[in-house]
Amino acid sequence: MKKFLKTKINKLEKLFCLFIIVLLEIGIIISLYTSLKNEGGLTVYEVIYQIKSNNSILIYELKPNWEQKFYGYEIRLPNITTIKINSDGFRDREFSIEKPNNTFRIICLGDSFTFGQGVELNESYPKVLERKLNSLNNGVKYEVLNFGVPGYNTWQEVEMLDVKGLKYSPDMVIFGYVHNDIVNTTLINEILEKTWKEHEDELNRLSPEKQKIKRVEISDSLLPLFASFENKNYDEIIEILKPSAEKLTNKTKEKSIKIIITNVAIFTPETHLRALKNISLENGWYMTDNVFSSVTAPDTLSLYPKKDPHPNPFAHELIANGIFNYLIKNNIIKVM
Repeated sequence: MKKFLKTKINKLEKLFCLFIIVLLEIGIIISLYTSLKNEGGLTVYEVIYQIKSNNSILIYELKPNWEQKFYGYEIRLPNITTIKINSDGFRDREFSIEKPNNTFRIICLGDSFTFGQGVELNESYPKVLERKLNSLNNGVKYEVLNFGVPGYNTWQEVEMLDVKGLKYSPDMVIFGYVHNDIVNTTLINEILEKTWKEHEDELNRLSPEKQKIKRVEISDSLLPLFASFENKNYDEIIEILKPSAEKLTNKTKEKSIKIIITNVAIFTPETHLRALKNISLENGWYMTDNVFSSVTAPDTLSLYPKKDPHPNPFAHELIANGIFNYLIKNNIIKVM
């Protein structure tokens, strides 16, 4: 009976987190779109570290040389963190384009989970992993570059690697997967464009404050539709991920760049994990073990703030530890 109840609790937690993360990630895209419509002004969600991209696939990018205090309203986190974007438009310190001698470079791709929404940069799993690798003292310097961008899907993440990441000559790419990475961002933006046009006259008649309220109402009405984009079966997930997988392999195979796939959300559905495993096998990639395997069902609540399933510092630590242990266990990184 205890085991049964434990399993039921775990399933309910996962379902709750799945629902909330859909709302939050789509909320990032909606709020970004609002920002672009207002030429970069403050939005109802106060997302102002993103700018419109000239790249039609990326749609938007992080604003270079931007720094702000993020008070957590958008993802409902209580703590204030600092968001600092470097000169090349990703959340990290400055890196030289030319890789220093005796250096092993890793690029982490992903969405807001990899970006570290709600935690400080040094608490995000890419930077925790960087410190753990350098603690090996094996004569190699490890650099882990955080290329996570909130709201990106797999196609955008691979495009980001292509247009910005490969020039840093990475030896490895770690792909931090979350189930909503299969959402078609282009389609979302087309729906948003149509929706805002339908309400344009109505919005123009309202005061700025009432416009904000109305935009929230419009955005909330679209969330169930966007959430349905993720409700796909195994074959559909494979078909959605296949183009991104082929492009990633084509861009990295000749350079002998190792690809590591890791699930960074404890609530990812089994159909997604199965699809990732098969795609990894087909493309000769590595896929980590369950980085949350050491956490029992009742303890999963400690990994995320109550009102938001983005990983907290403890969860980021677990993700980094899981990746680190996998790399060592499989001799992908040599201890000595």
